Amino acid sequence: MYVPVTEMTPVMAIWSRGQKKANSKKKVLTESVNTAVFNEKFQINTTLETDDNGNYKKKKSLISVASSKEKGILGKVELDLSQFKTNDFNEFKLFLENC
Repeated sequence: MYVPVTEMTPVMAIWSRGQKKANSKKKVLTESVNTAVFNEKFQINTTLETDDNGNYKKKKSLISVASSKEKGILGKVELDLSQFKTNDFNEFKLFLENC
């Protein structure tokens, strides 16, 4: 996602599922620093359910990138938590929509 920045702009990642929410630390974008990397742990406790065949049911959550109250949500992406059903390390590249 590219957001043109002409002034100091705080951004943060928000992971939500229903009423549960976890926020990253804020990063500040400027004309010279135009990339925010959220390389930190933030978590929501949830339970994954299986169907009668033992397959994990989809469980949707939302990750949003937001700025100040005036600028609001800059982009968002849906995430299926059933993709993370093991303790194995998984790396996913997510592409924001509605930017």
